[in-house]
Amino acid sequence: MSLGGPQHLTVTTTADEACRLARATGLRPDVAAACRALVAGLIVVLHDPALAVEPGSPRHVHADLSMPRPVPVGAELEVTATPVRVARLGAAAGVWIDVDVDDVDGPVLRSQHVVSAQIGWAAEPGPPLSRAPRPSAPLGDEAGLCIRRQALDDYRAAAADTSPVHGPETSIVPGLLLLLAAAAAVRPDLAAPARIAGRFSRPLEAGTAATVRSRSGPDGDRFLVVDAADRTVLRDGAVAPTGARA
Repeated sequence: MSLGGPQHLTVTTTADEACRLARATGLRPDVAAACRALVAGLIVVLHDPALAVEPGSPRHVHADLSMPRPVPVGAELEVTATPVRVARLGAAAGVWIDVDVDDVDGPVLRSQHVVSAQIGWAAEPGPPLSRAPRPSAPLGDEAGLCIRRQALDDYRAAAADTSPVHGPETSIVPGLLLLLAAAAAVRPDLAAPARIAGRFSRPLEAGTAATVRSRSGPDGDRFLVVDAADRTVLRDGAVAPTGARA
């Protein structure tokens, strides 16, 4: 089976969509606008018939986003989403996807993702996912995080997230929403240039109390998210407000 080629689309985020995403995630509207384009790129790849992804099966495993500069809300953004490879990842397949977002002046977002999914063809075993270096000191700072149903509704509507996993009948928090909200909890003033990354460990239900544990360092912040039972739902989190590799 073929991976298919790069998918190209044009995305324009309105002021209302950017504000709804900002309200859902806690990020600035200009950062939210770039992330809306990113979501559109991921969805178009996962809906590509060449991959034969079973509906409802994709789960975000890893995301790494770099935003070199702010993007004006309302700007026309060109999105290139490319499936890089497919390899067996546990009982499912792992789909490695690069999503690039540009405006007329050049890059506004570069991102790499791993999505676990059931696909209609056999995938060869792949190398294990690399792990971020462990912090040299405990993650001692804590902040509460509760993503409510209204935030879910704002995210779905503004991001045009059509994944069945994130449909109106489910209360599972989308991985990207969780990552962005956790980064905003750690760095409320986050603005481009910036980098945000994290690994998703288990689902989180909307309305569930969670805790973001973090530690600041010279190159940014490390963080993880645990649920009310102290189970990790997001690990290897990193947010660097200068675009440095945290």
